[in-house]
Amino acid sequence: MLRPPVGVAIGVAVTAGIAGAVQPRINAELAAKLGSDIVTALLSFGVGLLILLTIAFSRRSSRIALRKIPTAPTPWWTYFTGFGGACAVTLAVVTVPTLGVALFSIALFSGSVLASLMVDRFGLGPTGHRPLTWQRGAAAALALAAVVSSQMGVDLYSFESTTVFYLIAVMLAGALTAFQSAGGGRFSAAVGDPVVSAVVNFSGGTFALGMAVIGLHVFGHLPSLHPPSEPWWYSGGALGVVFVTSAFIAVGTLGVMRVTLAMLAGQLSGGVMLDLLPSGPGLHGGVIVGVVLIFVAVMLSNRGQTSEKDNDQTSPGET
Repeated sequence: MLRPPVGVAIGVAVTAGIAGAVQPRINAELAAKLGSDIVTALLSFGVGLLILLTIAFSRRSSRIALRKIPTAPTPWWTYFTGFGGACAVTLAVVTVPTLGVALFSIALFSGSVLASLMVDRFGLGPTGHRPLTWQRGAAAALALAAVVSSQMGVDLYSFESTTVFYLIAVMLAGALTAFQSAGGGRFSAAVGDPVVSAVVNFSGGTFALGMAVIGLHVFGHLPSLHPPSEPWWYSGGALGVVFVTSAFIAVGTLGVMRVTLAMLAGQLSGGVMLDLLPSGPGLHGGVIVGVVLIFVAVMLSNRGQTSEKDNDQTSPGET
């Protein structure tokens, strides 16, 4: 699979981030109407999987890549990275009522950015080992400052008994999304198609959430559901397809940390656009500062960067 140029890859990752800014809001609205957080997450993954399968079976290259799934020359753990996405989507609709959007965002991106440093450092992504330089450390610090700045002026919820547990869970989910990008990028390189890699990713997430919903139903803990009839309430799955597939395309060029920062730049920029809508809360200075800081972080993250695989297509540690 050919890697896109750096500029194109950054644009793709930023686009993924914009989709990622809109998806949680749609899913939160759907959860409120439907009456179940976990069923909302299952619907998001299920709709996304149907879209991906439709695309995959309509493309000859994807059909060829689908046949490579059982024997793909990639580590076993890359088959299961969809569970990280399932955790993040589920926690988004479960914890926001307690944490608030501000604390949730800070915890999720803190986990994702810090884990992406380690994922690149140990060569788990498709670009191989990327050393932990001071530039990359500074870029991570700027990214965290950007997230905190963007939430300035937002009312942070007071701590409740479950708040600390939720914060730890969300940070771990954020860390898992870094492994999701790494595993998806490696699987894309192995089969030669990011769409098929996304199919594997969404299949894992859909299976995990489906088993959870079945368990809740068997033990009588699944509430009565009230699905809305309007189709646009289910568009979170389509946005998830854009988010995940774009990340898998870009990570082969940028590495996990830089693609994480670029997606964060897209999410903050997408948040600005949503805030400017008539129904939005409007802009405040912290958001503007946050957007500037994150784009500086994206540029800084490439300074002094080297990779053992810049000219090599073989992933490290493949068995």
